[in-house]
Amino acid sequence: MGMSVILLSWKSSLELFRKANLKLFILVCLKNSIGAVSLLVRYFSPFFIVDYVLRYHVIPVEYAFTGLMASRFLISFVMLLCVRASLERKDLAYFYEYFRRIVGVLGLVGIMVGLFFGLLSLTEMFIVHDQYAPFAQRFIAKDLGALLMSLSLLLLPYLSLTSFFLLDSEGRLKNIVHSMTRGLKAIIYYLPACAIFGAFGILAFELVGPLSIVHGIAGWFGVFDHFIVILLLNIGEFIIRSLFRLFFLSIMTNYYLKIKHGNYALFFG
Repeated sequence: MGMSVILLSWKSSLELFRKANLKLFILVCLKNSIGAVSLLVRYFSPFFIVDYVLRYHVIPVEYAFTGLMASRFLISFVMLLCVRASLERKDLAYFYEYFRRIVGVLGLVGIMVGLFFGLLSLTEMFIVHDQYAPFAQRFIAKDLGALLMSLSLLLLPYLSLTSFFLLDSEGRLKNIVHSMTRGLKAIIYYLPACAIFGAFGILAFELVGPLSIVHGIAGWFGVFDHFIVILLLNIGEFIIRSLFRLFFLSIMTNYYLKIKHGNYALFFG
């Protein structure tokens, strides 16, 4: 498949964002998210309580950071299990079966995140700030750093799609490699849509939630003097953050199904 095929695939990926198509897609994602919320509340409520405690430093901050990273991964993983399409009944047996594959997904996330930030740190540390490096070398390094930051838009879609491929496999070591390859193909052939989803994913996972505006207003008027107000605002922001993350994963699972069945030969041919 040549560049012309890739460009045609890029164009077709944007068809999803036509008004009629996007409306239907969002409705499907919302329905999926609502179903996932009921599963999360039923089976994983304690996980969210722990995550809240870690996020808002109810315990000393030096202990909270590592726990928060582990908690974020664990909650993201259970969200993946809740939103993914499956003919199996999603009960305790289902979650137990797929929890055994958490090591593979953790390894995948660790490899990709470590590689990305490792390259970024190497670029910044050893080349960009080296005043004695040749101008051309420093110029290329800056471009490389900018490219890596741009690729961060694709990191969350890649991890999500690759995880879905892995969860739909037997979960063996060779399946991790195959899933990484299939995820890369999905990014290459559906780049525009994945970049748009990635931008939303960054908002969902990283940026301050919509209630940050309310936080600012409340702080300006001194409302934060009241413990109950602080608690309610923090809980509200935490819920919104969690729902945004869940909705992003619902988007990715539905897009995964769309491209997997729409271009099966690309991934499994």
